[in-house]
Amino acid sequence: MWGDFMKEKTRVGIFGLTCCAGEELNITNLEEELVDIAEMVDIKNYLMVQSNNELPVDIAFVAGFVATPEDRKRLYEIRENCKYLIALGSCATSCGGIHNMRSRYALEEQYSEVYDNVKLEKEFAPLSEVKPLDYYVDVDYYIRGCPVPEEEILYYIFKFIRNPPVKNELLPVNIQTGNYDEVRGMAFSLDPKKCVVCRRCVNICQKHIGVGAIDIISRGGGARVVVSTFFGDSFENRECILCGQCLTVCPVGAYSVRNDVSQVRDILDDPDNFVIALLDPMACTSMMQHFSREENFHLFLRRVISSLREIGFDKVISFTYAYHLSLIHQARHVLKGDEQEKIATWCPAAINLIRKKYPSLLKFVNMETEPLHMLMSILRNDFGKNAKFVLITPCVAYKNSGEIDAVLTPRELRHLLSSSGVDIDIMAPDKVGFDRECLPSGMMEIMNIYPLGPLAESLLSYIHLFSGSEENIQRVQIEKGVEEIVIRLKNSTKRTLIITEPRKMDKYQESVKDYDYIEIVPCIGGCAGGGGHYPTSSFDVIQERRSMIDEYNNRIVSKLSRWALTRAYENILKEGFRCPL
Repeated sequence: MWGDFMKEKTRVGIFGLTCCAGEELNITNLEEELVDIAEMVDIKNYLMVQSNNELPVDIAFVAGFVATPEDRKRLYEIRENCKYLIALGSCATSCGGIHNMRSRYALEEQYSEVYDNVKLEKEFAPLSEVKPLDYYVDVDYYIRGCPVPEEEILYYIFKFIRNPPVKNELLPVNIQTGNYDEVRGMAFSLDPKKCVVCRRCVNICQKHIGVGAIDIISRGGGARVVVSTFFGDSFENRECILCGQCLTVCPVGAYSVRNDVSQVRDILDDPDNFVIALLDPMACTSMMQHFSREENFHLFLRRVISSLREIGFDKVISFTYAYHLSLIHQARHVLKGDEQEKIATWCPAAINLIRKKYPSLLKFVNMETEPLHMLMSILRNDFGKNAKFVLITPCVAYKNSGEIDAVLTPRELRHLLSSSGVDIDIMAPDKVGFDRECLPSGMMEIMNIYPLGPLAESLLSYIHLFSGSEENIQRVQIEKGVEEIVIRLKNSTKRTLIITEPRKMDKYQESVKDYDYIEIVPCIGGCAGGGGHYPTSSFDVIQERRSMIDEYNNRIVSKLSRWALTRAYENILKEGFRCPL
């Protein structure tokens, strides 16, 4: 039969019912490959790319689920006019995708979650029940994913052109998450009831981070599956490093960060407290992207500072000072060749990775130079026992820190301000900016004139500054996600290793002793892709955040001579760092 079928070009149709059209868009994104596909098949129906569409077809790829009478009628029509019907994506195959969540919660509950206490003027019209394709028609093959990756779609198209689909009904995945408990942690949690088992979080945890803290779990035999930690244990008790990358890729909000907004309100409401915000400018980038009409990041940051003062914060200090403190000390120790300063401590998720997966490398880590620890050693001494500190950061790993009283992500900060009646866009930009009197003058001088870019780059700049050598840097891309930087100084050569795909640390853990400095970057795009940001899977969005910070640095940084910078550093040494080493 298939031989007769293949005498002419295979007629293919790509159809979409109720869904986000992710699978159809992924096929469209194949672009150059579509030309090759068009030479091998006759695309009879593809509404997204052509206007002339017709039936019948030999193979029908159908995405989406049946949510309306029109969907049901269209599906029957496709089934009657195709030889093979392929269910494409999570919506079509089993779980009903994102929209299926509406059948798990009462409409009033969903409305309250979004609109809080706004009074309803009319009753809700009941929503139809969503069903996968095989509830209504016979399906010949299931291709799962949310969305199905482009390369996987391409694989199946070419496969079915050459060979007829062999029904894979013996391997069904019947998603039943209602009976599974929430996976909780100190930093964030996972609600299986919201999960559509798209596997994005599993992929980034296993293939990018390389720890496998979460996986597809089957419990009780049969076909019941769920994304979870093993035995439903807390994230902290498993291999999780709290990088939060699972939060950034989840399309349905199944992961949620621990909310500290109520705790911060309580801190602000206590008249005995002196409340200090430690604000990382990077945290403001995704807020500006999602909620502001402001186009100038420098002004937006000043408006945020003004908003924090408006709701009761007594001081607003830049958290970049903490990074500078750490970088200054690490640069000094790298120049001395100290063994305990080989691995960067600025990223708490990276340190968690070392603790949990490579404990033998802890001897190369000096936690006394961890940024938050160094800054808090100064601030708690200066402001006394009534001081309360709130860190505002895109890094969810800080939620597990005992150094701070509360931690807000950009989303939580937005919630805190809006619920306090503050609109950032109409706040006048703060004239003073960050409070600066809390640190020694020499330290403030160097911090305010020296740019803080990517932390590895800043460390290299400090090494050159303190060594008095001209910049002589050679970069070697060893492989994707691994870069070696050779720094040639007057009397020595320093080698640094930058790993932006943590799973590849497996290959280099034995080579740590050969390097003077190693930086591990768990989050895609660095801090611009931190788990506390508003979620995105677009690297362009992440790059825009980094550009905002670069522009901000260029605006505030004075271009002074190396002599002036060296003098500033000498002032720091005279005044002392005032923190333990």
